[in-house]
Amino acid sequence: YYPRSFLKFILLGFLLVSLPLIYALAELILSLDRLQSQAQQAVTQAAEAGRASRQFYEHSVTLERIVRQYLILDDAALLEDYGRIRQEFGQAGKALSQLPLEPAQATALAALTASEARLAERLAAPERGPEAQRQLADGFARLADGAQSLQVAARALTDRSTEDLAKTAAAGRQKWTWLAFATAGIALALAILFAVLIARPIRQLDQAIRHARRKNRCVVV
Repeated sequence: YYPRSFLKFILLGFLLVSLPLIYALAELILSLDRLQSQAQQAVTQAAEAGRASRQFYEHSVTLERIVRQYLILDDAALLEDYGRIRQEFGQAGKALSQLPLEPAQATALAALTASEARLAERLAAPERGPEAQRQLADGFARLADGAQSLQVAARALTDRSTEDLAKTAAAGRQKWTWLAFATAGIALALAILFAVLIARPIRQLDQAIRHARRKNRCVVV
């Protein structure tokens, strides 16, 4: 079946040959957009992990220092500073918990948060002997050490995001290599097919013209 207009048939062939290339271009644009979104998410996540882990550690060190000063000076004003820093410590821990940490890292974060809550209860006790004070000081020291280890976990999260991004880019390159070969092959096959289909009526028309010329010559003779 050929369209009535030979020009329409040529345009149809051009459109069909172009479809695989248009699909490949659209897929490339979408893949690049997904890769860009993933890269932005990785950068944002890395920045948030670094900021939250740094604040979590700094607040834990500040809590330890305030508690040690309070145990020595017994100044009630230090408890007000403790309450403020403790609130910021909890906010930093909440920000960390919302990140895609490894199960072990999430468990360590939950343990540190629970340990700080227990230490706060002990600090609020009306009476504390020398042994209780020593346990409080040691407990907050361990809290700071644990918070410092989470900074390493935050860097590991950044490294993992970078590796995932590199894997996505590598998979995209492999996918596009195969897609390029496939679309080029399909476009070439369609081009050959339509070249044959277009050449056939042209050849038939040429034969008809030659036959008409020979017939006219015979009539003239």
